[in-house]
Amino acid sequence: MPSENDMFYEAIQPGLDFWQSSFFCGSAAILRRQALEEIDGFSTISVTEDAATALDLHARGWISYYLLRPMISGLQPETFTSFVRQRTRWAQGMVQLFILKNPLFLKGLKLWQRLSYLNCMLFWFFPFARVVFLLAPLCYLYFGLRIYDAGLHQIAFYTVPYLTALVLTANYLFGRVRWFLLSEIYESMQSLFTLRAVFQALLNPQAPHFIATPKGQQLKTDFVSPLARPFYILIVLTLLGIWAGWWRWQAFPEQRALTLVTLFWAIFNLVILIASLGALYERRQRRHSPRLPADDLPAMLKVGDLAVPVRIRDFSIGGAALKLEQNLPQDIRYAMLEISDRNKTMQLLTEIVSSHPGTQAPLIGVQFLLTTPRDYRDVVSLVHGDSRRWAKIVKQRDRDVGILRAFLFLLASGVRQAWEHLTSFWRVTSPSRRPWLVPSLGLLLLVVAMGIQAAVTKPQITDMPLVELMARPERVILRHVSDDYAFHFPISPREKVMGAHLHLDFMNSNALVPNRSQLLVKINGVTISQWRLTPTKAHRTIDIAIPLELLVTGYNELRFAAVQHYTDSQCEDPISPELWTEINTVKSRVRLLQRPQPIEANLAALSKLLDPTLPDYHIRFLIPTAQFDDYQLFWGGLVAQGIALRRRHAPFALDLVQPVAPLSPPPLRQPLLLGPVDGDAVLIGTRAQLQLLLGDVLLQAIRGAYIGIFPAPGHPEHFVLVISGITPDEVTRAAEAFSLMNFPLPDARETLIQEVQLDPVDPYQGSMAVAPATRYSFAQLGFETTEIRGLRPNPLAIEFFVPADWYAPENTEVILKLHLAYSAGMRRDSLLEMRINGIFERAIPLPDETGSQYLDYYIAVPLRTLKPGRNRISFHPRLVPAV
Repeated sequence: MPSENDMFYEAIQPGLDFWQSSFFCGSAAILRRQALEEIDGFSTISVTEDAATALDLHARGWISYYLLRPMISGLQPETFTSFVRQRTRWAQGMVQLFILKNPLFLKGLKLWQRLSYLNCMLFWFFPFARVVFLLAPLCYLYFGLRIYDAGLHQIAFYTVPYLTALVLTANYLFGRVRWFLLSEIYESMQSLFTLRAVFQALLNPQAPHFIATPKGQQLKTDFVSPLARPFYILIVLTLLGIWAGWWRWQAFPEQRALTLVTLFWAIFNLVILIASLGALYERRQRRHSPRLPADDLPAMLKVGDLAVPVRIRDFSIGGAALKLEQNLPQDIRYAMLEISDRNKTMQLLTEIVSSHPGTQAPLIGVQFLLTTPRDYRDVVSLVHGDSRRWAKIVKQRDRDVGILRAFLFLLASGVRQAWEHLTSFWRVTSPSRRPWLVPSLGLLLLVVAMGIQAAVTKPQITDMPLVELMARPERVILRHVSDDYAFHFPISPREKVMGAHLHLDFMNSNALVPNRSQLLVKINGVTISQWRLTPTKAHRTIDIAIPLELLVTGYNELRFAAVQHYTDSQCEDPISPELWTEINTVKSRVRLLQRPQPIEANLAALSKLLDPTLPDYHIRFLIPTAQFDDYQLFWGGLVAQGIALRRRHAPFALDLVQPVAPLSPPPLRQPLLLGPVDGDAVLIGTRAQLQLLLGDVLLQAIRGAYIGIFPAPGHPEHFVLVISGITPDEVTRAAEAFSLMNFPLPDARETLIQEVQLDPVDPYQGSMAVAPATRYSFAQLGFETTEIRGLRPNPLAIEFFVPADWYAPENTEVILKLHLAYSAGMRRDSLLEMRINGIFERAIPLPDETGSQYLDYYIAVPLRTLKPGRNRISFHPRLVPAV
């Protein structure tokens, strides 16, 4: 695999040299004394003095040449900590140059030199991009924050071809010196630590000072780098983020395209992080100097008159590994190694320190015993003096293996070395620290197990298209300069909302001016999102997260408010037909993620438990007999009436179930069934009929007409309502008490009904109920005097109930008398629409531009226009200013 710095020395430096911008790094340079004297010696303005000095020399007109041939050798950092220290200094030094000696403003540089130096400096800002790249997908997977607004087809048509071309081009240009994904690993590992250093250099470019990089270190044992902790945290966060993405895939089907792309992104980051673990496990390094291959260089090992031909397999400054072509006596310890290399013969005294018999040729290790300066010169010349050997090493190392093979190599080696890292981490951890390690791993496993449990028991998804939240399906078009429209969606107090989202599909006029036109989305009066209405993107589909703290139990208001203009000037027609935005109520929807909450079993809370905002509500009638008799049908009708009244006639479904008796005695005071009850249920029958389904103590409590409520076995978020008695008449009395909405049930789990007696009620008496031949003021029906402002203000409505048993002749009318006033400044075509149950009935003109009033404005409506039950008369103002 290519070395980490091969990319710079073999690809970037030749390119910089083409533009007369190559600069020396460290000791690999020869500089004219005259040039250094001209710039007053090496530059100390930056902690990267080599780049700073080269920049000054180029600014003075000196020419640099880069020789692409390995002619020197140097030491690299032995540990990741030393590597980070070195790269941190490089990053701070280049940032210092960028601020203190920016090549764009430095006199004497040519244009291409300015751009070349600027490119090298800006490279060291990569920590910002890499850290964002690692954390960005988690922002969406955890919090639903959309980092980019694009669909799957846009990603497939734009992003994927771009990334494919980028990878292919990079591999074509640099595949020999930088394999696929290695840049991502190198930069990601550095960025977690160099980001802070870059920030510090930006804030105070004079602060960084030179810190030498430790090199030539010896590591006695294997150990995990002390800088590994941030990678552990990121891996755990990414794993949990992938689980969150799986949950989001299940919970938000309309966002699956975005979730899929972000999951792929997170998995890609996970591969990078796992591959990084291998470099964070430091292997022991016992050698003082690195060994280099010697290509079986021939030599002669001499001991007195004995001469044994050998071949040098590898060598270093300290010694060599020799292949013997014949056996050597075992009692020999010291020998003279005679080597002929590049027309030069040298003799080095060696000590045999190891012996390894082989099947083909014995192998021995020798240590050089250097006593004179000439010995040191000979060894340095032997090991480091032949640049052809270095070129051969580089050629063998730098080769293009292709994108697929590089990826498979990275994946395999990354997983293998990550496993070695983790197992070695446990092995090298001291026993005193293991007691802390075990609870930490246990906590991590607990979090993962909780995540799996949460994934298995995923929350209930309530999908509410906006069209289902309307009294009658109709188009929602926001017109004129300003307009709004409100929907109301329910949230039951029995459900805990885990997440709420609005999927909005709308289209606006292509005549709108984008910098003055916008659509606001409000929840309960609080703006949660605003979108600019643009003609270039007239049709939009967006997903908006609804803040949970704005939601309340009961009905929540979702309001769309549009501000629309077709010109930048202040002079425009406020009711121009070009001003419109239409909400697609079929495709737009509110989605709630809810978990049922454990109930408080209490008879006084029955209206809360039978909350009308529960969607698709089902309740089970548990009938303990094989066949239904007349009593049970009668009891069922009474109970159904009680449920309907408490749900305010919201629809619900009754499921008749015949339970099986339990096989073992049930616990006390529990209406235990064979297996859990996975929904609300009503258990109705005499005590004798229920004796196999109820506990002994509960059976003893049924001493008359009995009503009791208990949490459902196995599902505390549901209840079982028990209606019973000793005789059928007592069961009937209990059912009648439950069927009456205003019967005073106690604040307790169970009660006995002694008698059902209600106060007499007049005909048609009730909240908002009307009677024939009776005059009602609007105030009696809950309508207060109201002032209306704006072009298209919200409609005003009166609601009342008409008894179903009314009878009247065909020509009977309902008379309305209105008192209203309107102000000056409105056009003659302003009016007030009146609708009955959503159907247009009458238009009241407002023609006087100076303002006027109506007293006892007479409107006669046929009685047949109303319907039995709930009726709604609404007034829709259409106020047009006289401009």
